[in-house]
Amino acid sequence: MSLPQVLMIDDDQRFCMAMSKALRRRGFEVRVINDANLAVDAINTATSDTVAVLDLNMPKLSGLEVLHQTIKRASPVLMLTGHGAVPEAVEAMRAGAYTFLTKPIDAADLAPMLIQAFQHANESEINAVFIGESESARHIRSMIQHLSDSSETILIMGDTGTGKKVVARCLHENSARAQEPFISVNLSALTTAQIEETLFGSRGETVSSSAPPLLSQVGEGTLFLDEVCELSPLHQAKLLELIQTRLFQSEIGELTSFKGRVIVTTNRNLSDEVRSSHFREDLFYGLTTLPILIEPLNKRSDDSILIFESWLTRLTNMKPLLTLEARTLLVNYPWPGNAREVVNLARRVGVMAKVDHLAEEEILPIEARWLRSLLSNTPFSLPSHRSLSPSQQELQSSSHNNMIGEDISLEIIERAHITKLLDKYDNLSQVARILQVNRRTLQRKLKQWEGTE
Repeated sequence: MSLPQVLMIDDDQRFCMAMSKALRRRGFEVRVINDANLAVDAINTATSDTVAVLDLNMPKLSGLEVLHQTIKRASPVLMLTGHGAVPEAVEAMRAGAYTFLTKPIDAADLAPMLIQAFQHANESEINAVFIGESESARHIRSMIQHLSDSSETILIMGDTGTGKKVVARCLHENSARAQEPFISVNLSALTTAQIEETLFGSRGETVSSSAPPLLSQVGEGTLFLDEVCELSPLHQAKLLELIQTRLFQSEIGELTSFKGRVIVTTNRNLSDEVRSSHFREDLFYGLTTLPILIEPLNKRSDDSILIFESWLTRLTNMKPLLTLEARTLLVNYPWPGNAREVVNLARRVGVMAKVDHLAEEEILPIEARWLRSLLSNTPFSLPSHRSLSPSQQELQSSSHNNMIGEDISLEIIERAHITKLLDKYDNLSQVARILQVNRRTLQRKLKQWEGTE
């Protein structure tokens, strides 16, 4: 199995030295960068055979700023965060990070995630499919079949994480444009100046690039604009002009014919945006000719099992075998992060299976207590109880103990939780797996506590 090259980007030199040494022993080629400004050039010039590990908190430029300045990168980025950095981690995911990892982390835990990100970046996205057997999912697939070959602009609506890009991919791959480029632009991750440069090629004072604008790279393919509500009034007008005239002004000022198809998404209510004067009414009518609405996962919760099993099989080449309790848990969980949270869960389970050397087996048993532990430590914020069913409310409440919200330290909560797990399972390796930490990390923590008793 080929291994990716690793860009280790962190201003903590001791961490980089220890991690790079451990990864090299596992066969990885590692390049260490301690300066965020140098990291921008390194990521922008890296190819898809490289995986970047980027620390969130660095001087000069933060990890998020590095992500925003490397929007055309070919290599996946794993974001390293500290405890309490959940909002920044979620923003990093929106800005295109493959996933986020929490410090402290060992090479044994990082290595399988590097391989997974590398494989994901290099695998073919042909034959994309919207997973699910609910009436809603079948309707989405029917819409894809009927609209794939249309040249009209398509609007995909749905909450964050519901699979809007997957639907766009399906529309592209099932059309006559399948062999043409699929150009994806995450508008929420770009500044106004970057949108101007990236899409249209105009040069502002704060941006400079020799790359051609994306409009000229689409050809007869698909231009996918994620989160269209993030466009400024100026760029809303430019998009409307593109849709109506099929022409755009190139970076050298020439009118150029646009032969591609435009697909846009939004996680907001466009009618509300128009009424609040945040979105152009004429563009609203231009985009709503062919709308597709994706329901949140908690309204088609049976699909969560199919999504989880499909992704886990894809990641591990193993067949998941869920207990009845595990299946019930997945169906009743509220899934505030929608399908994206299910995929995140599958990735975490897949990594843990590889760390525990379970990937040599053909069957991967999945128990409810394993999933419950992972879901209780999730970056996706849960919605209010008012939007949850009674069974979902019960599950949400069971994910927290009575200490939460009390005036006590995190160390006390952590110590009580670990002690309870050790009493319950009497197995250090199993407890480490549930806690998603390396066994040696857990041993060090226990030894540290011994000295305080």
